[in-house]
Amino acid sequence: MSIIDSISSHSLWLKLNKKFKIIAISPASYPYCEYKDIQSIAGINLYNNKLLLNKDIHPFHSNSDEKRFEDLNKALNIQDENVIIWCINGGYGSAKLINYLQRQSKPKCEKIFIGYSDITALHLFFSQKWNWKTIHGPCLGELFKEDKDINNFLNLFDCLLRKDFTNRKFVKCIKPLNLAAEKFKDQIDLFKFTGGNLALIQTSLGTSWQIDIKNKVLFLEDIGEAGYKIDRMLNHISSVLNIRTVKAIIFGEFINSDEFIDFTINNLVNLNSSIPIYKTDKLGHGKNNLPIIYN
Repeated sequence: MSIIDSISSHSLWLKLNKKFKIIAISPASYPYCEYKDIQSIAGINLYNNKLLLNKDIHPFHSNSDEKRFEDLNKALNIQDENVIIWCINGGYGSAKLINYLQRQSKPKCEKIFIGYSDITALHLFFSQKWNWKTIHGPCLGELFKEDKDINNFLNLFDCLLRKDFTNRKFVKCIKPLNLAAEKFKDQIDLFKFTGGNLALIQTSLGTSWQIDIKNKVLFLEDIGEAGYKIDRMLNHISSVLNIRTVKAIIFGEFINSDEFIDFTINNLVNLNSSIPIYKTDKLGHGKNNLPIIYN
């Protein structure tokens, strides 16, 4: 049974849609559910009646770069604070929109922005360039999936309704991997969080939207990457950035990897004993993906 069967009549879902209007967008790959499916969700208060989707334009994306940016830009510039811009899915292509975003002025009205995976690129831009508090959390289209935990959404709704834009609830689910982490755990939610998908973070290096980790908590996850590839990406990031300026590192799940993923993480822990490093199964592409607030 998909989450949508259980959530459409839930009190938190009904309260959320009474308080907010949802703008559903697909800034990366073509969504795994059709837009008419989004429109058919019981109780959803959709702001946008259509989305510029065309699977025939590009094999990797939901539409051309220009059309995908058109949808995103319209959403960003709506003069309404009670709007949630919620990505239907990730995939590939969000980073291509940053060149367009850089030509735009920062919107007067800050928006709630939700997504993860490839959406990491947009999170880094909005949080670093515009200083927005965005939410790394479940994509809207995952309501139709059967392998996700409903609590991913219930925790997100609770966060939005209570305007609790902190990471106090999430840090209760992290496990220290070294002594430095045990000593630091009571302080970790006092600092800004940044991160997301490891491959996208590596992609940011050398760009105008390169991730800034100084004095921040870095959280990481990925899917379908072998242990040696994760090791290579971590080594690249550590070489380009001064990894010792980070306040802490949290490893989420690296699903569909191989038996070397634990070795890769433990190797980083052993090489950086002074950095608080944690692990959690509540972050990533797996069953659990609790909301994390950037900034």
